[in-house]
Amino acid sequence: MPLTMALLPIVIGFLGNGMNTALHGVCIVATDDCYGMGIMQTKDMFHSASLRLAINTTNENRPTPAFPVIIASPNGNDIKSYSGTSIQTDRMIDNKDHWDLIFICHFWGDATQQLQDNPNLVSWLQEQSRRKTAIIALGSGVLWLAQAGLLDGRDATTYWHYREEFSQCFPRVNWLEQASITQSDHLCCVAGATSANDMLLHHITKLCGAKVAQGINRDILFDSRRTYDLPTSGLEVHRQHDDQQILQVQSWLDSHFNQVVDFNQIAQRFNMSLRNFPRRFERATGSKPLQYLQRLRITIAKERLIYSNNSIKHIALDVGYQDSSYFSALFKRHLALTPAAFRQQYRIR
Repeated sequence: MPLTMALLPIVIGFLGNGMNTALHGVCIVATDDCYGMGIMQTKDMFHSASLRLAINTTNENRPTPAFPVIIASPNGNDIKSYSGTSIQTDRMIDNKDHWDLIFICHFWGDATQQLQDNPNLVSWLQEQSRRKTAIIALGSGVLWLAQAGLLDGRDATTYWHYREEFSQCFPRVNWLEQASITQSDHLCCVAGATSANDMLLHHITKLCGAKVAQGINRDILFDSRRTYDLPTSGLEVHRQHDDQQILQVQSWLDSHFNQVVDFNQIAQRFNMSLRNFPRRFERATGSKPLQYLQRLRITIAKERLIYSNNSIKHIALDVGYQDSSYFSALFKRHLALTPAAFRQQYRIR
């Protein structure tokens, strides 16, 4: 199976049918000059998920939504979008509220003005982060996580227009220029709207289960399927560079990942010096060649653990490891779960 086809089910299947049964809801944080598209698409996707979850739970045709999906602003006032449209909000942000997920919208305009106009948003996010609430920041909305100090020492990405400004203002953040998605613990940064769909679908799977996410993927995002391995930010993220020779190496690894790989031979095969190849590979992808190969194999192994009944030993051999014990140890180091525990927890039954 080609790699791109193998990764497609991971987007909707990573978390299996398990779900959080004590749901608090989703809070979409919007400020003036936010893109209305991001606000309403997030609202509609999670509202649909909430209704689908209720239908699956109660078998009613017109059920009450299973959890609230609200739009909140820092001061509780309605906001005026980037295009000048007034968008009604449901409430003001409040630390008394508990959420399963917070989505921070992308804005267009002066970041300094945003900080001045919404002084309470930073402290609110700091409190929410202390509670380990999942937070997705889209595009320039990453500003709020950085200003709160939540991204210090972490990988992050943002919309390209703000990248240089944010890099100067927040030097403690590890800004990844080529990344579409970064995820560190409960914090996720997304550079653009299409990648945001991936993360929204990932969190719908987490909150509502695979069946609900599959329905939304089929009915809403049918033409937007991606190849991100979302739980680990995605191998596809590591292809967004301009080094054509390294892209050729990555394509070669896609087809030969289960073979014995000699990186010295690969360097020669693609006309690169043995000394320069590993540095060039890491500069382009963000990973050393062996680390990249291991991640590639683990990604494919996850798909096979979820969607096949093959034994762990068989899967280890399939992805290039003769020693299943070594494979299991490597798998656990990457995901903090053994292959058996991963299969039990995340496969679709």
